[in-house]
Amino acid sequence: MMGGAIPTLNSRSFPRTVPQRAPNNMRLFPSLVFPSLVAFALLALPCFGQTDFWIDPVLGSNQAAGSEAAPFRTITKGLDVAAPGATIHLKPGTYAASGGEVFPLRIGSDVSVVSVEGKASTTIHGDAGAPAGQLSWLSSGARLSGVTLTSSGSPTVGGPSSSSAVRSLVSDCDFIGGEEAIASGYMDVESCRFLQQTRCAVEFYRGDLRMRDCEIVGTPISWGVRGVYFYYDSVYASLEMTRCTITGCGRGGIFILNSVSPSFTTIRVSDSLIASNGLTGILLDGAQNWLSGSILVDGCTIANNGNQGVTDQTQDPQSITIRSSIVSGHVTADVRAGATVETSLVADGSGGSGPGVLTGDPRFVDPALGDWTLRFDSPCLDRGDATAVRLDRAGRVRAVDSDLDLTAWPDMGAFEHATLIGSEIAAVGQTFDLGVTGPSGGFSTIIVAPGGFAPFGASTIYGRLFLEPQGSFRLVPVLTTGGGPTVVDVTSVIDPAWVGTTIGFQALPRSFAAPAGGAFSNPLLVQVN
Repeated sequence: MMGGAIPTLNSRSFPRTVPQRAPNNMRLFPSLVFPSLVAFALLALPCFGQTDFWIDPVLGSNQAAGSEAAPFRTITKGLDVAAPGATIHLKPGTYAASGGEVFPLRIGSDVSVVSVEGKASTTIHGDAGAPAGQLSWLSSGARLSGVTLTSSGSPTVGGPSSSSAVRSLVSDCDFIGGEEAIASGYMDVESCRFLQQTRCAVEFYRGDLRMRDCEIVGTPISWGVRGVYFYYDSVYASLEMTRCTITGCGRGGIFILNSVSPSFTTIRVSDSLIASNGLTGILLDGAQNWLSGSILVDGCTIANNGNQGVTDQTQDPQSITIRSSIVSGHVTADVRAGATVETSLVADGSGGSGPGVLTGDPRFVDPALGDWTLRFDSPCLDRGDATAVRLDRAGRVRAVDSDLDLTAWPDMGAFEHATLIGSEIAAVGQTFDLGVTGPSGGFSTIIVAPGGFAPFGASTIYGRLFLEPQGSFRLVPVLTTGGGPTVVDVTSVIDPAWVGTTIGFQALPRSFAAPAGGAFSNPLLVQVN
């Protein structure tokens, strides 16, 4: 009997005229009854050495065993009993003080808190009544994954500030509202979204913050990433940001400030978009103290961020390198700093010069609608750094043949141009569009391969054909504009018999730069559901 005592049989339980005998089932089968009662009671006790705990904010009980069949009700309870190496599994629902949670939730060393069904159905909610409005604190090596975090306070999540700690990890989470989402020193943040924080999305200090595949959408009074606040002398701190987006932050995208002297900072921002923020895109400020460090902006698009794109206001100018990037559309200057600029486009020519530097309009597809990809007639196509063989902000492989001259080379900026674009999933009966680009006045033919990709592809006069030729067919050619993609509706082409299979697409646009007058596009593999 969960959480209660087993009732005893005594003389006061029955009328004196009734014999005091056990019920028949207890007299005949005592070996079945008492072990069952004991086993039932033990369900309420967490097992010694248990490494997996389940939490259900609706059906759980903190007097249960914390198993999948008998979950706890609160994360707080799970954290109380979880030892290093344990994983706490969150079932769908909202975890809040009203349900018994005690904030901040302190996730112990090497403990993981993960949702069962993902952030769309699992929410942790706190308010300013929690200490400093904090929802959670991650200890050395702790992990938090797959939840939506909402708070009216600040900060939402904190982490270790000691360089001797194992880095904590926050992944696949949405942070919505509040003054601040993350305040930490040594943390990895992966595949997270930060929406509508009023002060700043991420603040790091005295530490090493790594962000990858994250998106920050700010407010008119917020910063995107704000740091570094050094509390002690001789402190090293670094920011490494890869494939991230920062938009809509009224006070700026990235603001780096030191508060003591001496200090050393390393900033690496690669394959990221920092656009449509107020004041500045990246600002270094150490006017009152000496700040030493190196800053690399590599494969980024920094555009339309108020007054300046990249600004150095430190007392001693820093070592800034801008490589394979686009900096454009700022009122005062695109680059207000002494910088080494390599294989990049700086629209107004400010900030320094180096090999392969371009000026002028980068020709984005549609900045007003937030489309910072490149047009086919952009001067930035195939003009980036040759060593940038990696993924762009959209997760596409760099070094494709963007300008259709049969030579693959990385583009400048955060987005690699693709002459064939579209979703990698198609649903029968639903609209399915592809986009093709090519020169003005040209045309492009889309090839459909029900057999998907060929194992090795085939060499042709138009470049490499990566499609399985068996059963392949062509669609009616469409005109290309030299600018953004021409939309092609291929809904009627998707055969219901293809459900559960993958099909391949490749385009053959006209190309004045290719020897044979045309060039195969990048391939696209699509799963049919």
